[in-house]
Amino acid sequence: MERSTLLPDLTFGVASMTLDRSPAVDDASTIYDRGDRFTAVRAGISIPLFFGAQSARNKAAHIVNLRASNETKALAQEVRTQLQQVQQRYMAQLARVESLEQGATQEAEQLRRSAEEAYANGQIDRLQWSLLTGQAIALSMEYLDALRALGHAAIELNAFNQQ
Repeated sequence: MERSTLLPDLTFGVASMTLDRSPAVDDASTIYDRGDRFTAVRAGISIPLFFGAQSARNKAAHIVNLRASNETKALAQEVRTQLQQVQQRYMAQLARVESLEQGATQEAEQLRRSAEEAYANGQIDRLQWSLLTGQAIALSMEYLDALRALGHAAIELNAFNQQ
């Protein structure tokens, strides 16, 4: 667009008017009516003579265009990187949940059952029972924390994909 200002500029104009019932300017003896039309035609060509400022504007516009292009590429790369990070977090949380489902939840349930049986049979006292039950609860809480983190990662990934 800036380069187009270096091209010659053509202008063409037409003006037409009437002076209905108005006297002439020089003497008031002549009165013009609707039939008397005054028409003017103007045509022109302008050729730019000084190119220095316009050339500088062209270079500046080119630099602004390159900068915007580079910013767009950088932003696209940043978005791709963020998407990859979100996907990696989701996959890591999913793997953590699956491993806890296979091992920790069953271990917590087995620990809880064995603590109940041992306490009921009198093999352990109340303190040992509470320690074993606390360990079972800690394993269950770890699984619930992993589920919560997976949910957050899934929400983040879904929100990212929606944009």
